[in-house]
Amino acid sequence: MLLNYVELFCLTNFSFLKAASHPEECVERAAALGYRAIAITDECSVAGVVRAHMAAKKHNIALIVGTHLWVEDLSATLILLAHTREGYGDISAAISRARNRAKKGEYLAIKNDIDALRDCTALMHCTHDTETNAVAWLKQTFGEHAALGVALHRHAHDDALIAHAEMLGAAHSVPRVALGHVRFHVRTRKAAHDVLTAIRLKKPLSECGAEVLQNSEPHLRSRARIAALYPLQWIMHSAEIAARCTFDLKTLAYEYPREIVPEAHTPTSWLRACTEAGACVRYPSGTPEKVQALIEHELALIAELKVEAFF
Repeated sequence: MLLNYVELFCLTNFSFLKAASHPEECVERAAALGYRAIAITDECSVAGVVRAHMAAKKHNIALIVGTHLWVEDLSATLILLAHTREGYGDISAAISRARNRAKKGEYLAIKNDIDALRDCTALMHCTHDTETNAVAWLKQTFGEHAALGVALHRHAHDDALIAHAEMLGAAHSVPRVALGHVRFHVRTRKAAHDVLTAIRLKKPLSECGAEVLQNSEPHLRSRARIAALYPLQWIMHSAEIAARCTFDLKTLAYEYPREIVPEAHTPTSWLRACTEAGACVRYPSGTPEKVQALIEHELALIAELKVEAFF
């Protein structure tokens, strides 16, 4: 039986020059591989999630909305996943703060941006350089919604990375979870990713050396391949985290400020009152029957579309 693995760290071309696939390609590929869900986690951005959302509905796969940030005073990368609408709002606010702190096209995230997040899971991308004090902060800040994420790409020191993650996780009671750190949906996109890397570094590809990916493993891999690489509990935890993340973009709608409507009115009644007052000014001798009919038609259409507050 194939395990119910969920990819929780997937970048798209909305992580500028750092990934080589469109959001919809990643979602479609995840569905083809039998994933029940996938998280789109571009760098300090949620710009790709609308395209991902549309593809997820088309291919009947759950979409987890998130982002990832390099947190400067933590010296670590955090992957933030929204459980609810409140969590999505807090993640969006954290992105805005980090972007506003730096010049256009860059960001500067600090721990204070993350401290107040509600209804989110935070995964720390565990590397050989991850320090114990960073994991302690993660546990203290997110409690049971904290995890250490480990991406294994068949590198020479993967066994040492697993041991390091297990040591840090055990020391701070933080569970470990499998990550793909996906940069393209199929392995054949590695060549395109190499070119993007060269453009980002402003170097000829021949001079990029170790800056390009060592292999094509950072693609969406089959669940059988994932099962061969990661401890069973790490894979199972990815599905447990995904089950918390119930936020759906379709629940979002523009919310107009309540103070634009007087206390004694609803948006519908106040729009009618404003319209009637305007008609009296425009037609002091009485509104013509034809114009009144047009007003009623327009008000009915506005009510049907529920956009009274806009008008």
